[in-house]
Amino acid sequence: MEDRFCIVGQLEDNVCSYFAVFDGHGGSSAASYCAHNIHKLYTEFKHSGPDVTDQEAIRLAFAEADMRWASDHKGKDSLIGTTATVVLLYPDRCVVANTGDSRAFLMCRHRDSILEQNIVEKSRIEGRHYFPLNYAIQ
Repeated sequence: MEDRFCIVGQLEDNVCSYFAVFDGHGGSSAASYCAHNIHKLYTEFKHSGPDVTDQEAIRLAFAEADMRWASDHKGKDSLIGTTATVVLLYPDRCVVANTGDSRAFLMCRHRDSILEQNIVEKSRIEGRHYFPLNYAIQ
């Protein structure tokens, strides 16, 4: 199994929760590295200045993890990598970030799905021969 995940129930001084899934490619070491480090890097960058946004902090965390991984594994493990999908859940908002070909879908119970409301995204997905069905992708 090459996939890893990380859940931190109280991140950033108990302000948000962190959820992440890493889809390892060619081995699990890059996914394991990211599962153990992305949330720490995010927190470092988020607290590095008063104007650092969630989006900027997670983008910098992805880039820093990639750089550190490449530096630590120079000349070996060159075919190993990972995708990442990260969700930061605040009381008043949800921030979703991804790198690679992994994606996240926001769904609602007892309401029309977000996907149903986003005609462009629904068309893009159906164009790839996937179909939204009962809050899932079939």
